[in-house]
Amino acid sequence: MSENNTESSRPIRVTVDRLRLPRLCPVCGTKANDYVRILLRDNKADDAGSFTANVMWSPYAHQWRRWGGGDVLTLSVAVCSAHRFSYDSVYRTRTVCLIAVAFTAVAALLSAGVISSALQLGTEVPLWSLALVALFVITLFSTGYVFRPAPVERAFRVLSFDPGSREIVVSLSNPAYRQAFLEENPYAEEEKGEPTAARE
Repeated sequence: MSENNTESSRPIRVTVDRLRLPRLCPVCGTKANDYVRILLRDNKADDAGSFTANVMWSPYAHQWRRWGGGDVLTLSVAVCSAHRFSYDSVYRTRTVCLIAVAFTAVAALLSAGVISSALQLGTEVPLWSLALVALFVITLFSTGYVFRPAPVERAFRVLSFDPGSREIVVSLSNPAYRQAFLEENPYAEEEKGEPTAARE
């Protein structure tokens, strides 16, 4: 990895109270015309005393601020219409996929019994049993794809949130957005040590 690539992949530490986010989409770097909200909830500390942030994306993140369970911070990140992210629709899709996996898993288990009996008896294996097993495999892979992080989540990653110092550490994958972020926040500090890309 070149020195420039190494520098451009380093996480950035910034104070939330002074944070200014570019009006660019963090995914593609084009001009933003919409936004998503990031909810950071800190409700536990590790052995070292630092906090671990749970990052949830939702267009209604501000509503979560009224719930208990620790420090909560909401960030509004500008995005283009192509990368608009609604966690509500994703939740619905993931729920449907999980239900489909549950049903096809039961069907595949029963089909496996039918296939095993057919092989033991030396009879022809029913095509419907093979189809149900194949359907389960396809559903399983499709569900794995649905549970992948959204493009915005991958492009604008909040690595940590310290409610005491009001600082967050972010990893930005798009070079144009990263440059604009640093220009908007000249006081931000790039983290030292191993770059994000090298750790993944």
